[in-house]
Amino acid sequence: MGYYVTIESSTFMLKKEDYEEAYVAMCALNKFDNIKRGGSYHKNPDTGVVTENKWFSWMTPNYPDTLTTVEEIFKELGFEINTSETGLEIWGYDDKTGQEDLFLEACCPWASGNIAWRGEDGDEWMDNYDHMAVRRYYRSNEWIQQKDYVGAMSDALEFAEWSKQYMSENNG
Repeated sequence: MGYYVTIESSTFMLKKEDYEEAYVAMCALNKFDNIKRGGSYHKNPDTGVVTENKWFSWMTPNYPDTLTTVEEIFKELGFEINTSETGLEIWGYDDKTGQEDLFLEACCPWASGNIAWRGEDGDEWMDNYDHMAVRRYYRSNEWIQQKDYVGAMSDALEFAEWSKQYMSENNG
């Protein structure tokens, strides 16, 4: 299961002087359990005690404790990167989607450039990181901005609300 994607082209750039702020923003995501899609749930049949762990797809639950740089986070997410004295460039990704879009979006205030993606079914889209929020474009004869795209954070927050409601209806 899952949806495989690959980067067709990328000009995504994060300047070296912005690494620390981008790292802090990516680590801050870990505080929001309701937007995480990975996890485990166990209810002890004898005591009724529930143990629940949550994490972002393909990430270790405690990544802010184990990954100490922006480069390490991008590699953990599955990105192929180049680093130089100027900064970090993403040049590749070829795997199932997880929640890498949230981490890319967290970098928007400091990032620049585009990432053009192709899905396993041939769908093509491009995300632009030259703004405070990601802008999505779809392919026609040229790239056309998808005006109704509100970013991964919005989708994650909607999922969090649905998840909270579902859990209260089915566990409470």
